Amino acid sequence: EKHQDRAASPPRAGEKRVKGLPVAAAPGTGFAPQTNAYRPRNADSGAVNTVAAMMRGEVAIPEGAPRERTEPWEVKPVAAPLEAHEVRKMEKEAKKLAEQKEKEAKEKHQQALRELVKDEKDAKKRIKELKAELEEMEKLKDKEWDELTEEDEVVLEGEAALRAELAELEKK
Repeated sequence: EKHQDRAASPPRAGEKRVKGLPVAAAPGTGFAPQTNAYRPRNADSGAVNTVAAMMRGEVAIPEGAPRERTEPWEVKPVAAPLEAHEVRKMEKEAKKLAEQKEKEAKEKHQQALRELVKDEKDAKKRIKELKAELEEMEKLKDKEWDELTEEDEVVLEGEAALRAELAELEKK
């Protein structure tokens, strides 16, 4: 008997509300039934959009004189024909430019070859260095465990990375 229903509340004083949408305008309310959702501008004033009416075919298109240009057409000057010496000069400049581009292309190619050779030499040098470091590590491995210093242990920890780098360089 802990939970008991209580009596219903008394109805509110005033006008009873009707459920649902209103059917007609009730007196004293601001409800007015809508006829269309969309109303174009100037529809209330009765103005007619003549362009839209013409497009719909409701109003005839006015027949007037065609509009003419008020200013004359612009005439662009035509370049004078080139003299023979001017043509030769332009051909010479074009040939010179082509030769310069060809020379630059050759220089880029040679530079790329030089860099390739240099990279190859650097790789061979690095392989020699890595092999020397690995030989040093082999000497450290020969020491007894109690003879190893902390520095020796740090060097031995990097062995796997050195072997991976060496394998990568030897692939190339």
